[in-house]
Amino acid sequence: MSDIYFADYRFNLPDMALYQNGYRVPLKPRQSRLLHLLLTRHKEIISKTQILDEVWGDTVVSEQVIFQTMSQLRALLGDSAIQTYARLGYQWQWPISDTPLQTKRSNKQSVSRWWAAALLVVGATCVVLFEMNSVDTRAAGPEISILTTEQSPNPNDAFSDIAAEAISMSQLSLAQHTVTQMSKEQMFETPKRLWSQSEEGSTQWQLWGTVYSQPEGSFIHYGVTRPGRVWQGYVYSAKPGDLAMRFAERLSALAQLGVFADKWTGQDDLALLTLSRHAPDEPEIILKAGRHYITQAQPDLAITYLNRLIEEYTDYQYKPYIALAHWHKGKIFKMRGQHALATSSLGRMRDVLVDTQLPALQHTYVTTLAWLSLELGNWAQMNAVLEEAIAQAKIQGRALQWFELHILYSILASKTGQTEKQYQHLSLAQSVLIGYALDNSNRAHVLYLFALFSDSDTDATSYLKQLIALPRTGRNYWVQDDALVRLVDYALKLQDFNEAHALLPSKGLTPRQLLLRAKIHLAQSQPERAIPVLKEAFKLAQQHFDGQSALQAALQLYRLPVSSIEQKRYYLAFLRANTGDDWLRHQQISQRELATL
Repeated sequence: MSDIYFADYRFNLPDMALYQNGYRVPLKPRQSRLLHLLLTRHKEIISKTQILDEVWGDTVVSEQVIFQTMSQLRALLGDSAIQTYARLGYQWQWPISDTPLQTKRSNKQSVSRWWAAALLVVGATCVVLFEMNSVDTRAAGPEISILTTEQSPNPNDAFSDIAAEAISMSQLSLAQHTVTQMSKEQMFETPKRLWSQSEEGSTQWQLWGTVYSQPEGSFIHYGVTRPGRVWQGYVYSAKPGDLAMRFAERLSALAQLGVFADKWTGQDDLALLTLSRHAPDEPEIILKAGRHYITQAQPDLAITYLNRLIEEYTDYQYKPYIALAHWHKGKIFKMRGQHALATSSLGRMRDVLVDTQLPALQHTYVTTLAWLSLELGNWAQMNAVLEEAIAQAKIQGRALQWFELHILYSILASKTGQTEKQYQHLSLAQSVLIGYALDNSNRAHVLYLFALFSDSDTDATSYLKQLIALPRTGRNYWVQDDALVRLVDYALKLQDFNEAHALLPSKGLTPRQLLLRAKIHLAQSQPERAIPVLKEAFKLAQQHFDGQSALQAALQLYRLPVSSIEQKRYYLAFLRANTGDDWLRHQQISQRELATL
């Protein structure tokens, strides 16, 4: 038997791949192995020890990972699929067969799935279906506030009126119109910055967007956020007058699928699994699945989703998603050093965008092409691409993109020895930052370059301290993290341990910050204080799927002389299970040491 069928699913045993109605459901490797174990031994109650042996093998993990992975499968399939037997283990509950089954799940679940799919493609009917659903989404929210900007409005941007009409048609709850100092460019680039402007404890969603007229219709590029959650996408209509209806359909669909549900706050993995189950044909969700598997270091699985977008969704309305699918493929090829394939993918992205006017995607294309030109050694092309893009951003008045292009030009110029351009574009970036009153978080990039280009450590330290005090966003976090490491290292160089400790928060440290705290203790010859910090970093890193930090913590705990023999073997086993021979040799861990396991 190569396939196991249950409900409307098919599980392919050789590939350990799950399909629903013919489409692959996104699963991580451990989730696939756990489901394989449950299905192939469905007549048994499987203990935690057996699960750890069969699913995780030599990888050293705690029982908590079983609970997490089991919860993820239940979020995907439903709570009734897997039964927990106290102190005994887990057992599969649904009927299975080697031939397709008619679904035996409840009528309510089947109708809910049909509604979810219908809401994505049907017009005004979505409101009727939404009313009929046994779950009253309106009673639970969401409450949506439409954001408008203080900056001069774009005469072609009628988003606020369209959004208000769409919310009314979808029968969601319009809270108010809220004025913000942030530009719409900034909202799309750093949506989490909007949270800092919300009242503490607020559950209100904030909605913003821009309307772009196209040769064959109009696109809405929209975003919606609340603390812990961000969602962005595109809506298209061939007739501008139908945009509000199309947007109402999308908002109703998102509400029905549960995107606005409080229970998903901070649980993006679980949310994606459930969304993929209920809307396997929704391009927005397919793209998110592809992007998710890139972040989970499963590029080949990501490419299957991206290819499906490219091959199946060829209509004009899907151009933004097709362009992003090509871009993500190019990103994967670039990371692998496959520059010819990366160049080809970027070229296809360019071709998709040739008859559209979507500035954010054009900006993404240009910046990626500039980096790729650097790696290919084509500096003339790199300069030409950036100079043309800067001129266009200036003409179009897109200040944030203009600023970011100058920053990028300065970075790449420094890498190619173009010293005059390096300082010229840094200065121009600062001028745009000040002249257009861009969000303060963007100063991080300017300060970071000032620090890198400084003639002395003292000057660099001044810039880096200003940098880490700025608001943290998804665009500047990497420079803040690097700045903190540089500041701690400089304080240790001066043996100013009080200053090094003061640079770190007093509580709520991330795994990387905990590693820095342990580094300070070790520099003070205080291994007894470093060990509990490293253990906490190791635990948190695994919970947060921060593999690099987990490896660093395990390596240090293995090497500390005060660790017991049993503890050293535990951390060595973790290192061997989660790395390769080359990594171990680089860390000077010998075969003789590994033989002690």
